Amino acid sequence: MPVLVAPDGSVPALPAFYVTSICRPKDSSSTMKIKLTSIKHFYQWADLCGIDLDERFSRREVLTPIEIDSLIYACSLQFKCMLSNFNIASGASTRRGVVSLNPQQEMKSVNAATHYSRLRQIHAYTDWFFLESIKNMDPRSSAYKEALSNKHNMLSWLKERTPKATVVGGNSLVPPKGFDLSVQQRIMEVIESDHPENPWKNDFVKIRNQLYITICLALGIRLGETLKIKTEDVVLSGKTPHIAIRRRVDDPKDKRKRAPKVKTKERPLAIGRDWYPLLRLYIDKYWRRMRNARKHGYLFVSRYGNEFSYEAAMKIFYQLRQKVPGMPDNLTQHLIRHAWNERFSEAGEAKGTPHDVMMESRRFLMGWSVNSRMPDLYDRRFTIRKADEISLEMQDNFFKKDSKE
Repeated sequence: MPVLVAPDGSVPALPAFYVTSICRPKDSSSTMKIKLTSIKHFYQWADLCGIDLDERFSRREVLTPIEIDSLIYACSLQFKCMLSNFNIASGASTRRGVVSLNPQQEMKSVNAATHYSRLRQIHAYTDWFFLESIKNMDPRSSAYKEALSNKHNMLSWLKERTPKATVVGGNSLVPPKGFDLSVQQRIMEVIESDHPENPWKNDFVKIRNQLYITICLALGIRLGETLKIKTEDVVLSGKTPHIAIRRRVDDPKDKRKRAPKVKTKERPLAIGRDWYPLLRLYIDKYWRRMRNARKHGYLFVSRYGNEFSYEAAMKIFYQLRQKVPGMPDNLTQHLIRHAWNERFSEAGEAKGTPHDVMMESRRFLMGWSVNSRMPDLYDRRFTIRKADEISLEMQDNFFKKDSKE
């Protein structure tokens, strides 16, 4: 389990308690690490500003609007950049959270999603911390009510001033586009083991990579989900062959340095009969003969039967980009996921599937929670494209008619 370690080697008590009591029951180790990284940024910013957060909140005193604005800016910077560019201002201004910046160094920012995530985690931690500091007070006392009011005002200011990662210029972000169906079909052609443009030489590697890419194109699943599949999750018998997506948080059999994580819900995903033989070939001819593979059970393995790593999976798409002409420069598994969602929208429209059924079906297949906005964003991408098609057709018809007159 990850912990926050201070520069002197000690483990701060409150962040450790927060992770073990609040986060541990529901979060994976990678999620806890993300939260602790945000809390680390929070404490380092406070140290640069001369603020003792533990003492401040224990006295039931809140951050001022000026301090919050400084924190929001600090969270937009890379950690090392914040350390090197924030110069502590002297005197009373330091106590108010005012800092000066080093104008001679480049300000390296994080992306909008990371900025938003940091502030969201800091908001949650601060809310918990402040409630811990007043839990022994009499809820009927004026001091308790005043402390709650101050906390509410502080967190409201932080929330209102936090830039939203999902909004740009007042409009919801649209997921990145996938890529042409013809290119997807070309990928399926060149990964055939006997295709002259197949970028791999070893027979096992050819079949493994063909299966890996086929699963990505067929199911649109995440990289972490793919690497977490075990052979016991592959059900080839029965009426509906399927692959089960399992979370397996902190699996002791997973010896990878960077263990993949499944961030979505567990679910069965039906697999088509067309690529059923490929799965059977890979498992029966190669996987079952590898002693190391049988020890951990993960479907995708190296030539020696060890668990397939993030880097090895990403290398598959790198080699396709480098060795096969016509591949998108940004070809990754995540781009394939976007392409899958576009195909899903088109298939639903072709069948005349009701909008609400499409939304819930996409939510299930992608493993998103009921509160996730991702189905809306992908639906928006499809809606925008269809709106453009209708608008252009309407314009063409209008101007053709006008030219005849």
